[in-house]
Amino acid sequence: MFSALRGMPLDLFFRDDDADDDLPELHRLLKIFGNRGVPISLAVIPGTLTRPGAQTLRRAADSGEWLELHQHGWRHENHERTGRKCEFGVSRDMDAQRTDIAQGWARLADMVETPVAPVFTPPWNRCTPITAEVLRELGFCALSRERAGGALGVSLPEVSIAVDLFTWKGGAALKSPRSLGEEILRWAGERAPVGILLHHKVMRPEAFAMVEQLLDAVRSAARFHKLGDLCRNAN
Repeated sequence: MFSALRGMPLDLFFRDDDADDDLPELHRLLKIFGNRGVPISLAVIPGTLTRPGAQTLRRAADSGEWLELHQHGWRHENHERTGRKCEFGVSRDMDAQRTDIAQGWARLADMVETPVAPVFTPPWNRCTPITAEVLRELGFCALSRERAGGALGVSLPEVSIAVDLFTWKGGAALKSPRSLGEEILRWAGERAPVGILLHHKVMRPEAFAMVEQLLDAVRSAARFHKLGDLCRNAN
């Protein structure tokens, strides 16, 4: 499995979304990456982060430099009455967005009591140019969305995802190893590192097994990055 990726000098980073509670799936994900020392950036929802969840993240972050935490919106709530779901969409003005993002940053930093990377992942990977302006004003160094999200037309760097472990039309469906490997190879031709998106809350044993097999196939030759390091290089 993933034989085509073995020995290739790939540049990769992993992002996992929706961390907020002390779940068995989160523990399994952290164990997979921690045991291998492979970096992963967790997008943490500040407004729904529980005390047990924060303790788990803090302990994992204290165990080594492989884990990075960053902000995932405020409460992962949809504010749009029509169209696609979005927490920081066209119905939110600058003041409303600034309030949510600032209080999210403060709550996250207070609860995890460990450094948080100044990177922002908007829920559903959607936001507006206003969001980027607010992020720049508040001192964030980058925005992380999906590459298919389209340019926002502002000068905030983006360090975005190219490959998702799942397809989402009609619900989460795990991609085949062949499909995932082909996507990684296709994006590897670009100059930017290939971002791979995980979702521990919907991952089942076969998904965790696939991630383990992917990591074991690529880690001898791949270069792994964290979002914070990539955003510093982007500035």
